[in-house]
Amino acid sequence: MSPLTLRLKRNKQTYFVTADSTDSVSVLKGKFLQMLGKGKNPREVRLQVVVVPRLEDGTLGVASATGRAAQQTPVSKLPQAAAGGSVNAAIQYSALDDSAILEQLGLVDDGVVFFTFWLGDDSGGGSWEQVSVPEVEPLDDDDGRN
Repeated sequence: MSPLTLRLKRNKQTYFVTADSTDSVSVLKGKFLQMLGKGKNPREVRLQVVVVPRLEDGTLGVASATGRAAQQTPVSKLPQAAAGGSVNAAIQYSALDDSAILEQLGLVDDGVVFFTFWLGDDSGGGSWEQVSVPEVEPLDDDDGRN
């Protein structure tokens, strides 16, 4: 049992949640919702990771911000590979099953998991938010002035 600190991201928000590698996704959601403190039900939150495409040579690649497969990357680094960049329609996300164990999912310390909320209405219908993490803009202005 080793501790993991995961970055849960939505829009411009990032939450750092500590969990054990043997915890289930359901336990991770509970810890996150306790920290969030907005009275959300675990069924109203979906945790997702980037789907990793196979490269032409059959090795695993990483979806970049442009949606194209990047260089070959060790599987242990996959969850954090999607940390930056804007969301592109070509990038696919996979919802994590509540009963899945974090270690078995390949989540690593400092890994990135995206969260979205259920957008329900009074009639019982609704849909899940789309994953949206804007590209981070540099703080320094590179216009040639000192």
